[in-house]
Amino acid sequence: MSVNASHPLSRCGALLMTAIMSGLVCAAPGPVLPFFDATTLPAVAAGSEPNPYRNHEARARIVEVGRTVYNQSCAVCHGADATRMGPAPSLRAVGRFCLRITETSLKSRCVADADHYFYKSVMEGKVKLGVTHMPAWRDVLSSEAVWAVRTFLEAPPPAEQKP
Repeated sequence: MSVNASHPLSRCGALLMTAIMSGLVCAAPGPVLPFFDATTLPAVAAGSEPNPYRNHEARARIVEVGRTVYNQSCAVCHGADATRMGPAPSLRAVGRFCLRITETSLKSRCVADADHYFYKSVMEGKVKLGVTHMPAWRDVLSSEAVWAVRTFLEAPPPAEQKP
């Protein structure tokens, strides 16, 4: 079987290999269990949406746990503290458009859709054309951990550390 180098798919394969070799595509190993104290997170029902921690009274603690989980599980592809770009997109952008909506019920639906997208993406991963762009975390992270990460991403970014 011969390969036609002028075929568009051949060029796509070459571009993908170039992106992988240059670090533009994250080639992280599969999900690894992060180390964090899960007992500090209030219990939530699996798959509960929208984010049950968004306005929780223990939000500050939840944000800290979310930051820990994020930096151990997500930062390799999405950037440390979600403040620096990694090879994968910034997760702080998920649902950011919803903040611009002024009509209350529409804004609420927008935020709920963004929460659903985030939760489903983390739990099920992202596979396109047979290529795993993000692994599924459903067997590694609890619903509490996923919502803690989402709460961290919605919080203002941590201040830059000065040496």
